Parts: sequence; C-alpha cells; structure tokens
Amino acid sequence: MVCILSACDNVTDKLEEIQVDNQELSLQKFESDNKFDQENENNFKDIRSVGSIISPLMESKDYSFLYEILAAIKSKYYLDEMVFLGDLLDNHSELYAYEPFIKENKYDGQFKKFFEETSGNLKLSEKINGDVTFYLPYSEDHLDKDIKSTLDQTGVTIVLVQVEAADVASGLRYYDGKVEKVRVDEDYVINNLTLIIGMNEARDKAMTYKSAISTIKNSTNYVERTEAVMQVSTSQAILTVQLDPLIGTINSGGSEIYMGRINGYLKYEGSQINSVEGDIRPIKFTRKEIKDKKVKDVFGYWDYDWNEANLEQVYAVWEDDKKATKTISGALKTTIKKLTGIEIEANIGYSVVVETKDPIVRQLKLTRRAFLETNIPKSTSPCSAYPNFKDKRFLPTTGLNYWTPFDCGGSSWWVYTLPYTK
Repeated sequence: MVCILSACDNVTDKLEEIQVDNQELSLQKFESDNKFDQENENNFKDIRSVGSIISPLMESKDYSFLYEILAAIKSKYYLDEMVFLGDLLDNHSELYAYEPFIKENKYDGQFKKFFEETSGNLKLSEKINGDVTFYLPYSEDHLDKDIKSTLDQTGVTIVLVQVEAADVASGLRYYDGKVEKVRVDEDYVINNLTLIIGMNEARDKAMTYKSAISTIKNSTNYVERTEAVMQVSTSQAILTVQLDPLIGTINSGGSEIYMGRINGYLKYEGSQINSVEGDIRPIKFTRKEIKDKKVKDVFGYWDYDWNEANLEQVYAVWEDDKKATKTISGALKTTIKKLTGIEIEANIGYSVVVETKDPIVRQLKLTRRAFLETNIPKSTSPCSAYPNFKDKRFLPTTGLNYWTPFDCGGSSWWVYTLPYTK
C-alpha cells in the first residue's frame, strides 16, 4: 500500500501535535535554556520521518507491515524487547538467520516493501538512520499468542519519541479502523500493546541473544578449581527499581547493570585505585523483569583467586549511562607493597569513575574473613522477601541447598548471591 503525500502530511501533523501537549502531560520538550545538540535534533527528525511513513497504514485495519516488527521482538533476538529499522531493511542482517525469528515471521519482507514504497513517495531528502528502534515494553505479556489475533483484538498504540528522557508521553491508539489520542505511561504500556519509535542505543552495540548464551556457557563451565584458591562468582540477582526512563533517546527502556571488584591487593604504597576489576560486562534487565522482581542469572567471575592476605575488597554495581558519571570512592585494608618490594598490611584509597546518571546501585566493602563466616548456604529457601532465590551453584557442603542472597530485606534496589569455591 502506497501513501498519498497529503494524507501522510495530515497524519504527521497529528502525530507532531500530540508530542507538544506539554500542559496536559508535563512532557519534557525543547526549551530556550535547554538546547539539544545537533545529534539529538537529527535523531528526532529521523524518528518523525519513520512516523510519517508508517502512520497512514495505521489508520486502516491492515496491520500486515507490523507483523514483521512484532515477530522480531517476540523472537528475543535483542534482549531489550526491540528491533532496529536497519535490521528490517537489511535482508542480510543476522536477524533473518535467527531461527526463532524465521519461525515467527510469516510476512517476510512485508515491512521493507511497504517502507521503501512509502518513503520513496515522500521523497525524503536524506536516508533515515538505521539505529531508529521499535521498542515494545512488556512484550512477553502482549505477544504471548498469535500476533495477528493480538492486533485484531487489542490494536496498537504508537509513540514517537521527541524528548531526551521521560516516563510519560502522548500516543495514538489504532483499533478497528479508529484512532484516539492517549496518555502513555508505565501503567499504560503494561496493559496495552505500545510500540515506541525512538533511538535508545546504537545498533552495533545492542545486546543480542548471544550475550545470554555467553552467560549460560560461563555459568556451566566454571573454571577448574585450583587447590588453596578461593574463587568467587556473581551468580543470581534481582533489580527492583526502574533505572532508565520509559521513553527517550538517553539509554531508555530496560536497564544495563555492571558489576565489578575494587581491589588494592599488592598495589604500591601511596598509590590509589582508579579502576574496576573482574568480569566486567553488561547484564540486561527488561522493564518486565524489574517490575516482576525476577531472579536473573547474571553469572560472572568476581574474583578468580581471593588470596587470604587480601583482607578487604569492594563489590560495586552500577547502571550504565554514557551521558553522566559518578565516582565510587573510599578506602580498604589489604596487603600492599612498599617501593622496596616489602609487603605490609595497610589502608589504600580508591576513587573509581563509572558512567552512570543514577546513584551507585551497590558499594559493599567485603572483609574476607567475615565473608566466609556469614556467606553460608541454607538447607531451605533463604530469603522470605524473595523466595524464588534458590541458587545451587558451587555448594561447598552436602545437605545445604541454597546460597543466602545479600541485601534480601526487601528494600534494596539490588539483591544478589556471591557463591564461592574454596
């Protein structure tokens, strides 16, 4: 179906009009004292262009071009419930070789055909950035049955992102050939299938199913234990707070969590620790996983060899955001070296800068002796606030079934297990 240019303009005007309804929805928008950089202005322009291309068909009852978008999201190729425009327009994208998508995609090429016909008719002056995303929060709840029947029964709401960060926006709900203006927030996307057209991360850096496979592979192929070596892993965790905005161009959607170790063992006297060690990699939590407080496998190595002379270390957790930084600072006691090479017990300071706009999720100083005395598995489920915590990895003693989660009182942002072998 080809769009008539005047019809496209009318619908585009309607979409843009609802984006600036600042008084009703308290949206963040362009202000004279808050000018966006050129990159964001270009992003917003590309997002509007995509909206102008897909909006005409949305007013009809023919959602066939949407099936491919939703099939890609349902396949979980990307871990954050989305698909990139660049994938849908590229037949050689790895997405099209991904078996779950092949199985789900009953309208192969339909989106590209419609998009190219319509964009050509609109005579767009520049190529649209392939990093534009179609994001569907709580996709598991909305796509748990046949996609076509879901759309026929519930319709779909479209939101065009025109703000850097927000938890509320205007949208258009299309259902049974009708369109209505709606207020979109967290409760709305939980209960209504909502497609957010934005640009929340770069396509070449987005986490795919391969990241999850890597985590599982690491967790089942634990490094062969060496005698007299204490190996500590980060194993399971729950994130209980939404750390990223629902809508925007600054790291919106789910949350990317990093975990690391601040270690001063055998550093030189007078020096300062300024970096994080360990298996540093992002772990993606979707908004649904955060809302449901899902116990998630986050396996990584925190310390391959916690030497008994390394008296204290810091367990650090933060949420990734390239637009701001925070500093994790303090001091710990450990064995360090004098310039002469002699090893002594002393305090050493640390000041580590990480990229995040949020408060540091966790900064916990762990004393080796106390860690061993208190981090003991239990025979029954060890956390009443989160009874689904049943981490059985690397149990050192028979008859004990589950590691006790740290910070399991129910009020912490981050609840986690640190199993070890010794």
